[in-house]
Amino acid sequence: MKSEVISKRLKEAFGKDTQETVAAKLHMSQANVSKILSGRQMPTAEMLESVSNIYEVSVDWLLGLSDDKHVHKVINAPTYEEAVKILLDAEACGAIKLLIESNGNIEIKVEDPLLQILLKKGNGLRKIDFDIYKDWREQRLSEFDGKEIINSDVWDDDLDLIFYLKEAGNENNLVEVYERALKEQKEYVRIVGPDPGPFDQ
Repeated sequence: MKSEVISKRLKEAFGKDTQETVAAKLHMSQANVSKILSGRQMPTAEMLESVSNIYEVSVDWLLGLSDDKHVHKVINAPTYEEAVKILLDAEACGAIKLLIESNGNIEIKVEDPLLQILLKKGNGLRKIDFDIYKDWREQRLSEFDGKEIINSDVWDDDLDLIFYLKEAGNENNLVEVYERALKEQKEYVRIVGPDPGPFDQ
C-alpha cells in the first residue's frame, strides 16, 4: 500500500515530465525511474530528498504522511544586516513606525498605504497556496522592483491618491497610482525643498 501511495505521488510531482526527463533531473537511469513509478522498487532517502528539492514538494507528502504537498520555506531570506537597514530606512521615510514598548518588545506598524495593500495580498496568497504566492512574487510584485517608497507626506497630503489606491483592482493599477504619487512627490520636493535637517542653516 505504501509503495502505491509513493508511486502515485511521485507521478503527480513529476507532472508532464517524461521518465527520461525525470531520470536526467534526478541523475539516475530511466529503468530505475520506471521501477519506482510501477512500485517494483522503493525510492531511496536520497532520491526523495532530490525530488523534494527539484519538484518543490514535501517528503512527508511523498511518503503519504501528510496531505500538505508544498515545501514551506522562506524565499531568499534576508540577512540581519539587510533586514535592519530595510526597517530603519522604511521608518525614516514614514512607511512604518517602530513602536518600542516599555518591556523592550518592538511592534511594527505599517503606515504606507501602498505597502499595506501589497503586504496584505502577499500574506493572503502565501497562506492559501505557496505556489500561487511564488508566482505572484515573481510576476506581479516584481513590477515594483526599483520603485522607492513614497514619502509619507505625499500620501497624507493627497486624499485622491488614497482613493485611487482603494479603487485599484490589480497590480497594474497600483503601479499607475504609484506613478501619480511619484509625480506628487517630485512636485512636493520642488515646492518645499529637501528637508535640510535640524542643524542646516
